[in-house]
Amino acid sequence: MVGSTAYKPYGFLPSGTIGEGCDVRWWMEGTETIQGIEFQYRFLMQVGYVGDQELRLFLPDSIVVIEGQRLTDLRKKLARRMVTFIQQHNPRVWGLPPTDEPTIERVQILRPEMFKNS
Repeated sequence: MVGSTAYKPYGFLPSGTIGEGCDVRWWMEGTETIQGIEFQYRFLMQVGYVGDQELRLFLPDSIVVIEGQRLTDLRKKLARRMVTFIQQHNPRVWGLPPTDEPTIERVQILRPEMFKNS
């Protein structure tokens, strides 16, 4: 797992199997209620990126947008199917993260129906 504090932005849980799937978690706005999606790696078509601050996981029915800091290692591990969880930081739960470590600041799910003109 990555991170020197209680907050771990991503990693591999021993109960998981490398290459099967990944649990992506974020928080309902202003709460301590976690929500998320779990995807199977066989459905991950591409990992796009913008610098080391944004990743885009292209799935058949959605795009998972992950925003944060120092995400290059996460991108490389996702491409090798070496991550079983990714979680957004929540200061209500963990306090402030170290400024020199990877941090997930926002997770967003984009679906095609969001872009349809009515």
